[in-house]
This record gives sequence, C-alpha cells and structure tokens, in this order.
Amino acid sequence: MRIQRPVTNVTIRLGRYQPPDSIHNKAATAFGDALFDRFGTDVRFDLDGNITARDRNASDLLHLVENGDFTLCKFSASYLAARVPEFALLDHEGQIEQSRDEDAAKFARKT
Repeated sequence: MRIQRPVTNVTIRLGRYQPPDSIHNKAATAFGDALFDRFGTDVRFDLDGNITARDRNASDLLHLVENGDFTLCKFSASYLAARVPEFALLDHEGQIEQSRDEDAAKFARKT
C-alpha cells in the first residue's frame, strides 16, 4: 500500500522565450491552471514565458535552471546540440513538414 503525502508549499517556475500568445505559452498556462485545479494554493506555478523581453537570451535558460532561478525551462533542442550533437536531429521538424508539403504539392500537380 502506497501512502500519499499531501503536496504543500511547492513552487514551479517555468522559463521560456516566446511571446505570450505562442501555442507553447498557452499550453504552459493551461498546465498551471490544471495544477491549481488539482492542488489549489499548495502548488504555485510561475510562468516567465518570454525572458527575451527582459534582454535575456534564450540560451540563458539552461543556466537559469542550473542556478535555481527556474525549476525547469522549455527551449529548442539545438541549444543542447553542442553538448549532445544528436539533439540537433530533433530540430528538423520544420524541415520535415516543409518536405511533406512540397511532396503533397508535387503529387497534386501530377494528378
């Protein structure tokens, strides 16, 4: 039998680098709302959705997590590619979508 301890006095600070109306920031806000719905004031969620608006670089996010300014962050995998070269593969989503769209256009022209 697992004993569940109550969650109390937890603060989660999420750092990002996009404008407030970005889909990722909207999702992060929804996540914060879900935490509040589940835990009330026992869990505090703070979103700094655009550190670049305060003259910080997106590449500063990892350092800000390491220093404890943020609990976690969301940024492009390319920022870690210097440490782990394979992560550069994760940033090809846009190219894959573009290629798929180009292929669809070619197919449409042939039919």
